[in-house]
Amino acid sequence: MKSRLVALVLLGCLVLPTIAAPAVIDPAVLAEEEALRRSERKVVLEANLARARQLQKEKNFADAVKLYEEAVGHAKLLGTDVVEKQYRDALAGIAHCRLQIAVALQEKYDFKGASAEADKVFPYDPTNRQAKEFKRFNDRVE
Repeated sequence: MKSRLVALVLLGCLVLPTIAAPAVIDPAVLAEEEALRRSERKVVLEANLARARQLQKEKNFADAVKLYEEAVGHAKLLGTDVVEKQYRDALAGIAHCRLQIAVALQEKYDFKGASAEADKVFPYDPTNRQAKEFKRFNDRVE
């Protein structure tokens, strides 16, 4: 009986996977990978901004604003001080596109929708003067 138990324990040790020791991570490799990720993120940021500008020129404000918002997210991950110009361009694009959508809704007498669209500017740019002026005007017209 004991020999069977010993045999089962030994068999279990052979069948169970061995636990590997944690691999030593080279800091240089980590730094290189991080630099590559940041570089890739910057390329995506630039591509999003270029595509958003093109959509804005085509007056496709709904799709353009999505790309501008994505660009803001990339800029925040990179550090807004690193890509300050792109960050400011994306904020300006969001405000412009959101307000153009708001104007279109206002022209359809959808004042609540226009107000809601203008409100979407404030999480990105809480002090946006144009959005505040639009909201004041929209509230009077409503």
